[in-house]
This record gives sequence, structure tokens and C-alpha cells, in this order.
Amino acid sequence: MLMTRVRPALRFVPQAATLCLLCLTTAGTAWAERPKIGLVLGGGGARGVAHVGVLKVVERERIPVDFVVGTSMGAIVGALFASGYSASEIESILYDIDWQVALSDRGPRSQHSIRSKIDDVEFSLGVEAGIGGGGLKLPSGLLQGQQLELLLRRYLAPVSDVRDFDRLPIPFRAVATDLALMRPHVFDSGDIPTAVRASMSVPGAFEPVRIDDKVLVDGGIVDNVPADVARSMGADVLIVVDVRTSLRSASELDSIGAVLNQVISGMMLAETDRELAGIGESDVLIHPDLGDLRSTDFPRSTDAIPLGEEAALRHLDELRKHAVTQSEYEALQLRRNRSSDGEPFIGEVEVVHAESGTRREAEALLAWQVGEPFDAERVESSISSLYSDGSYSRIQYEILQSDSRNVLSVTPIDKPWGPTIVESALRVSDDFDGDSNYLLSLQTTTNDVNKHGAKWVNRLRLGIRTGLFSEFLQPVFPSRRTFVSASAEYAGRNLSLRTPAERSLWRDRRALLALDIGRNISGNAELRLGYEFGRAETAPEFGDLSAVEQGDFTISQLSLEYVRDTLDDSGFPQEGSFVDIKLNQPVESLGSDTKAPAYFIDAYKPLSVGRGTFLAGLSASGVEDDGLLFQEIITLGGHTRLSGYQPDELFGRYAGLASIVYYRRFGGGEARLFGTPLYLGASVEAGNVWAISDDIEVDSLIYAGSMFAGIDSPIGPLYLAYGQAEGGVSSLYLSVGSLFRRLPRR
Repeated sequence: MLMTRVRPALRFVPQAATLCLLCLTTAGTAWAERPKIGLVLGGGGARGVAHVGVLKVVERERIPVDFVVGTSMGAIVGALFASGYSASEIESILYDIDWQVALSDRGPRSQHSIRSKIDDVEFSLGVEAGIGGGGLKLPSGLLQGQQLELLLRRYLAPVSDVRDFDRLPIPFRAVATDLALMRPHVFDSGDIPTAVRASMSVPGAFEPVRIDDKVLVDGGIVDNVPADVARSMGADVLIVVDVRTSLRSASELDSIGAVLNQVISGMMLAETDRELAGIGESDVLIHPDLGDLRSTDFPRSTDAIPLGEEAALRHLDELRKHAVTQSEYEALQLRRNRSSDGEPFIGEVEVVHAESGTRREAEALLAWQVGEPFDAERVESSISSLYSDGSYSRIQYEILQSDSRNVLSVTPIDKPWGPTIVESALRVSDDFDGDSNYLLSLQTTTNDVNKHGAKWVNRLRLGIRTGLFSEFLQPVFPSRRTFVSASAEYAGRNLSLRTPAERSLWRDRRALLALDIGRNISGNAELRLGYEFGRAETAPEFGDLSAVEQGDFTISQLSLEYVRDTLDDSGFPQEGSFVDIKLNQPVESLGSDTKAPAYFIDAYKPLSVGRGTFLAGLSASGVEDDGLLFQEIITLGGHTRLSGYQPDELFGRYAGLASIVYYRRFGGGEARLFGTPLYLGASVEAGNVWAISDDIEVDSLIYAGSMFAGIDSPIGPLYLAYGQAEGGVSSLYLSVGSLFRRLPRR
């Protein structure tokens, strides 16, 4: 099938022949004589947004630009300018970008699948490993650049069919680094978003871009201000914008990160100085004074625009030497004028991937697009939902033309460290009285086990809860909204039981088999109906054992669970809500030794005021049978679940808890490339566990509270907390993972 690329939205306006002829006649002599001007935009992360201010002056002073070369952020701004965007349009784009989303992979949590949301409550670390043919593997960068690439594809859509960069409105080059050779790699053709994505792939922060046998990273490492590339394109005069980050002072070199950053920056600056040593007298070298703006300070990046404009104005006399007349400039701008003739209608969705299961799901997710005008925002949302399941490092799309119709071509790129992904979570606590606990959870997920998109999940827990869990989840239809699940679990945990005489310790062991059918509801909720069968054995370890009868019984029950999650973040949520309701109904005719139904309810709702957030929580669990104490394992204890007590320290037939947690974010680093926003907070809680329903009363509530500090780090949310409950019970907690939710029920 023959395919060509098509512009999805904007095209260059054909001008009247008479106007062209008039302009060409008027300016022909001047064009022939004037020197060719190359615009060189250096790398500098967030500091590179200053380029837009320089462009505003260049346009206002009617400086013709014949070539554009960029590295890193300079490649992003340069590609937009070379594609026909004006400086003011680029400025609007940068103001509209949500950097917290752009500098992530999975995008807004609202676009994630409900399965992904359920997992990231416990496994919310930003770093994962994989198991492949060569054993354990790690990603080559903290970020894969998924959301940033989607942004690039959206804004560079008008020139998506251009493969030769000399055919852009202004000839363009993007500079990356060939990591194997440590030499510049200059993009003069190919896919423009991929070229720009490679040019800004900061090592360690972004996964390198692999093209054929090349591994490409940020061009700033070897050619941060590529004046030589502009010269090779034929530029006679250069306008060079250098937005380098200055070296740190001796007093600031107080950490490993600062030292390593200084070494890298020093090497880059030395190479840049050698490059700029060749600047001629007729060239214009602009150094914006960006003060304390760091390359990673993306929330403040637009502050650099007026600073770039000020810097360009300081060179106004030099720039004006190359200005052309109004009529000449208008003639030059003919090739840059754009108008919208509407979005193209999509006639087909094609998924380029070997796995038919993946193809079926992606095609089902994007089926709405067939026969409709291209909707970039909705396509990106569908791709983000597919991406959130964790199978791919990136998912790209293009609009191609085949047999006179437009084809939306989607290319999922498998994770090089797969196909089995490994995640982890850790919780540690100590009560300052010789009792410490930990819970280490490890989970492996293998996606697309068969051609119908099956998923196999295995989970190991060590510590206060030990056990193995394995689930095979098979989608029923291509959309994967309906599924069947078969699982097996063996779990063991210690239970602390307090009687009037003393405390006793019991060991509960359970083996369960389960079969469920489930439905994904609108992407934000999941409903499961299942049957569970197994055995439970609860035996005494030590203490006063006379008041409690040993438990050894058969489990045979129907289960119904509804989970709805619209929280915007699993670590420190600011909006949305969460609710989890589960009912277990024993089936005596199928061998159950228990008769009473059990219920579990958890609900959370954040309310944000400025930088602060109140998180209200409510939990209730119970078994309506006072005869069998160990029918269900219902516990309290742990941070925000009666802080001060150890996790699972309180046990009974019934449990109730109400809590209000407050946390406030400090610092402006919520969208830094390596940012670590700091949160300080506190909680107040009231609740208890009860052996029989008659004991449930307000006077029996235990009151508790905590103080904590947390960081939303690049590897996930981390927090340290101190909690205290009535009677002087206190504990220290360290957790890696979600703040808001209890320990997993299983």
C-alpha cells in the first residue's frame, strides 16, 4: 500500500500570481545582493525560552532569516519558527504548556485506565525495571518523553509531510549527539518531531532516541551552539543566541549532583567557547541575562521571554544592518503565511505493531476517529490511556495518505527493558519501643501474553504481610473494557488481639482461588463480580488464648467490588475523589463455614485551597456475625489510620475511621526536570476496632494525629511521618508510595 504524509491542519496559502510577480520584481535585486542570514539557537533547557524574545525583535525589525539551526530547547523553538509559526504564536504555545504534564510520561491521571490507577495507588514509583532475554534491565532515562513528543507532533502537524528539512518554510537543522561516537548528529531530513525529541534528550532524564544503529541524546553535549552547522548551510551572517547556564560558585558545590553537573557544564561551556571563537565581525552574538533561572526551572520558563527581548535590543544597531524594506520583508513572509482549511477527515486507523492484541485495543480505542475530522486532543487522550497500561516506552502517531484517504497511523514502541515489568513499594515503621515493621511489595506485570491482549500479574509481599498472588486477566472484547480474571493467592499475617487480661498474637494463613468478571466503566471505575474459594487457618502464637476460639474454616463466597478513582495524583492528590466498596456473601451450599456477609468501604476526597490541600477520609468495615472472629481480617493502625499504632496493630470484627489530612506544597519545582517539591502536613484521626457490634459507640473512639514531610520526587512520592495516639502510643513511619490509601486489603 503506497502511503504519503499529509498535513493534518494548516497549509501555506497560495498567493496571487500578480502579487508574487510584483514583490519579486521589486525585491529581486536586493535579494540577490543581501547576505544569507542563519539563526543559531543554543540549548539551555528552560532558559532556551529566551529565544522567543529574540525572535520577536528579529520579526519587528524585519530581519530576514534564511536558515535556522537549533540544539535542545533551541531545536524546539527553531522547529516551530522554521515551520511557519510567528514569535507571538510560539510565545502563546509556551504559555499554554502545562509543564507538569509535558515533563511526565503518563500524562494527566484523568487519562489513565482504571487498572493503571488501581496499581499506582500502591506502586506509584516513577522508576521501574524489566526482565527480558538478558535478565534484569533498567530504563536508560527517568522519562521516555511520551507527553513531550505528543506536544511536538501536535504543533508540528502543519509540516508533518515534510521529510527534507530544506523544504520547510525556512530550511532547518536539529543537532543531537551520537552517543556511541560522541559526535554531533545533524538532522537534515526525516521525521521532524523525532529529530527535535532526539536533540533535547538530556542524558539520564530522557530515554535516548534510537534510529537505525544510532543512540542519540541532547546535542548540547558536543555542540550546544551549532554555528558551524549554519555556516555549512550557506549562511553568510549569523545571529547566535547563547543561553548557557553559568558555572556554580565554590560554595554551591556541596553535593554529588552539584559536582557532576559542574563537570558536565564545564565541558559543554569549553566546547561552546571554542565554537563561538569563530564568530565574525558581521555576526551578532546575543547573551540574554537570565539571572537565577535554571535550565530545569520550567514553571518560570516564560519569564525568560522579555529577558531575551531585552538582550536582542542591546544589539539593535547590529541587527538593523541586516534589515530589509517593508515590501521585501512581506515578500519573504509569503512562504511563511498559513491559513486553516480545517482538519482532515480520517478514513482509517492503522496500528503498526506485531502484537495483534495491541492492534485490536488501539484500533478499538481510536475507532471513533474514523470518518471524523482529526481531533488531536482526543487522539492524545486515547493514546495516553493505552500508554498508561505500561507496555510501551512511547506511542507515536502520524497522518498518512493512502488511496486518496487519510490514515491515522499509530506506532507503539515496546519497552527495551521488557517484556516483563518489575515494580516495588516499601513501608517501614517503628514504635520507639523495640517494635518495628516493614512491608516490601514486588510486582511483575507481563502484558500481551497472547494475541488477545492478556495480562499476567504476580505479586510478592514480605514483612508484616507475606504472600504470593498471581492473576491472569483476559480481555473479552478488543476494547478490553470487559475482562475475566483467574487468580490464586497464599497470604500470611500476624494479628494482635487485645483482651482485658493481656495481648495475644495470632498467625493467620489463607489460600484462595478466585474467578472474576469485570467491566471498565468510563475509564474511571471498575466493577467486579467474582467467586472465591479457599481455606483459612488462624492459630495462636502467644499470650492469653483462652478468650478466643481457634479459627480453621472453608471460604466460599461471592464478591462484588466497585472502585471509582478520579484523583489527579496518587501521591499527593489535590482534586477528584476515590471510593472502594466491596461486599462478600458466603455461599453455604458451596461449602462455606461462614454465614454472615462482610463489607469494606474506603472513600477519600481532597479539597485544595491555594498551595494547601485538605484530604478527608472515611473507612468502615464489618462482619455481621459475632460468632467467628477471624472470618475477615479487619485491622487499623499505621500512618493516617490511627497514627501512632503500628500497621495492622488493632484487630476486630468491625472497624471505623474518619480522618482529615492537610498538606501544603512548598517551592515552585512541581514541573522541574529533576524537581522535588516539598510537602509538609499533619493529620487528625478518630476510629477504633470492635469485637461485637454492641461495643460500637462514640465514647470508645481512639483519637490520633501525625506530622509528616514528603517529597514528590522523580522516582515517586516519599514521606517521613511521626504519629501519636491516645495513651502515649507513638510511631515513626517511612513510606515510598501513595500517601492517601491504606495498606492493601489482601
